[in-house]
Amino acid sequence: DIFEDEVLTPARSKGDGLRLLWALADEFLSHLERDVFPGGCFFAAVGAEFDTHPGRVKERIAAFIEDWGRQLVDAATQAQQAGEIQDAPEPEQLAFEVNALLLMGHATYTMFGDPALLERSRRGLERLLGPRPSR
Repeated sequence: DIFEDEVLTPARSKGDGLRLLWALADEFLSHLERDVFPGGCFFAAVGAEFDTHPGRVKERIAAFIEDWGRQLVDAATQAQQAGEIQDAPEPEQLAFEVNALLLMGHATYTMFGDPALLERSRRGLERLLGPRPSR
């Protein structure tokens, strides 16, 4: 519920397509900067801890991660269909790369606490997606 309130709901209010893709990324990074969860993103942290442990906890984390990925894929698909970004790579690959930048930002920021590391993620996103759309 906290992730929904702090990341997903604010992002969805920004539009769809490329606006949504950028908003999901920005809100994810923002929730790290605001220390919503001690130790960074709760799901990224517990996902790394429970990924090799079968059971209900792993299943719940996997469901969350799948849903997050699906939201990134849907936004990428919308952006490509609207002609806001190129058709290649396919939406699944684009979403994977966006998430990789976010998770590396998460890992390094939570390890070292340096906001410049989140800026590295933002610069990578800009190279991948182009500039943020104007409002």
